[in-house]
Amino acid sequence: MARLFGTDGVRGLANVDLTPELALSVAASAARASTPPAHVDSSSGWA
Repeated sequence: MARLFGTDGVRGLANVDLTPELALSVAASAARASTPPAHVDSSSGWA
């Protein structure tokens, strides 16, 4: 399999390398990684 991540993001042919399932997986992973922690301390900077 070719490299999926390049300098400008995910690369590949639509519906060949970049399937809807892969797009969903990448989006879900990005959302999970950018979600603040469940317990928020007021001094943590998350508001």
